[in-house]
Amino acid sequence: METFSVVSIICPSCGTELEPTADVCQECGASTASDRPDGNLMDRPWMLAIVVLHLGLIGIPLYWRTKYSIPIRLAIIGFSIVYTIFVVVVTIRVLRYVYHAFQG
Repeated sequence: METFSVVSIICPSCGTELEPTADVCQECGASTASDRPDGNLMDRPWMLAIVVLHLGLIGIPLYWRTKYSIPIRLAIIGFSIVYTIFVVVVTIRVLRYVYHAFQG
């Protein structure tokens, strides 16, 4: 069996050449390791949208572990915070309206 010496690896997201021991790309912040050949389910935009809309703030640790760059991850987290605040405010207003409607 032949042995090969790896001198560099390529970032799966941006294509930057990296050291063979790099776990994260210095250019885009993407992880160079993958648990599955087809990547993480959270790295798919449709799945990320579903999780943001259903988990809100609770999903922040999940958002941080995606393959997206750090600015994109921060934008997702920011959107999650704004969306969660919006949903809480709307829910409180609807509940107050329903409460006052039944109080007459």
